Amino acid sequence: MGKVENGLIVKNMRCFIMPDCIKAEVQDIFGPDDIKYMYAGPGENVKVKLKLPENSEILRGYVVTDIHEKLPTAMEFYVDL
Repeated sequence: MGKVENGLIVKNMRCFIMPDCIKAEVQDIFGPDDIKYMYAGPGENVKVKLKLPENSEILRGYVVTDIHEKLPTAMEFYVDL
């Protein structure tokens, strides 16, 4: 179960799973009572069934993002203590 934070998630949408840039496709979207949705908007709690490449591992905290607007990632950052 996860929450849509921003934008829309739509059935059959192609997406990336970040931070590993795993290509996926949204197969189904389920609401809190396992009701199928065609799409979900900000603030909705949903379960998403994804079509993934073999041997893909999705961990807690990964983010689904649009394939055309990939989230920026950092390889290194600096901290002042």
